Amino acid sequence: GPGGSFEGGIVNKSVFAHMKAAMPTCTDGIHKCQMSGERDQLQCLCAYMYCTLTEMLPVLRSGRNPYDLRKACPDRGNPLCYNETLNTLFMNDPQVQEAFGVHHHMPWAVCNMTVTLEFMLSGDYFRDLRPQVV
Repeated sequence: GPGGSFEGGIVNKSVFAHMKAAMPTCTDGIHKCQMSGERDQLQCLCAYMYCTLTEMLPVLRSGRNPYDLRKACPDRGNPLCYNETLNTLFMNDPQVQEAFGVHHHMPWAVCNMTVTLEFMLSGDYFRDLRPQVV
């Protein structure tokens, strides 16, 4: 797309056109997921998968940091684009876990896909919580 400060954009014009064309289906799927609440996990799963494939993956493939597009992602094998080694070591330290009330060591990881899957299947991933925010 036009790209603002990126001049040529993050993705090429063809990919941008695909993303733009897919956006109405993505937003419609998100809306249906939000309206179904927890009743239609398949709707939420489909919306998540469609939007990820059409909107997120092209950006991730660009090599840019998805959390700060101004920056390159130094390690393309790490989708978070940040070195989390020190955080992981800290959170897996038995004394730290004990201080947090974890009395039996539990391995900590930056991303837990089991939790992510449950979050997405429940509809919470796309849930609009703005009305509950005071």
